[in-house]
Amino acid sequence: MTHIDKAIFSQPHIAKRLRPLSKWYWIGAAVGVVCSALLLAVDIQSSGLSSLLIIMASAGILCLLIVVCYYLFGDCRGAYSTEVKQFMDRTVDYYSLSMKQKITAALESGDFSALEQCKRIANPDLILIRYHDSLDRKQYAQLLSMAHDKEVPLTDVFASSTSNVNQQEQ
Repeated sequence: MTHIDKAIFSQPHIAKRLRPLSKWYWIGAAVGVVCSALLLAVDIQSSGLSSLLIIMASAGILCLLIVVCYYLFGDCRGAYSTEVKQFMDRTVDYYSLSMKQKITAALESGDFSALEQCKRIANPDLILIRYHDSLDRKQYAQLLSMAHDKEVPLTDVFASSTSNVNQQEQ
């Protein structure tokens, strides 16, 4: 069995794309660049205006630094579903070993709402990894167990989609 993180990107309707940052980071970076240019290009006599430009330039450069670090070192790539035209969110839930049959039955029947009734725990005996869009129209899930500090797949990757996916495309 393949781990869900590898299997999800082999699906024909899933692509690995850059997650966009909020527009406010880009606006802040642009303001910082403009304020920095004003500080360097114009001789400002007012100490209040000079201080304001320094603060705005510092905040903008910080925003620019965050953007650069996000794209260089951050988790900026995500699973994008071309069927629902949204990024898939990755959620991880932990369960006790006694819930294995109930979780497996819910996955096999495609009833992801039945997983809500299963009690979650803090330590990872069983791990359920789900990729889903914001409205749960398209979902992928796999049950894993922890063995010698490694995640071992217990089930194949289960896929579920609602009829809303087909209606959205028309």
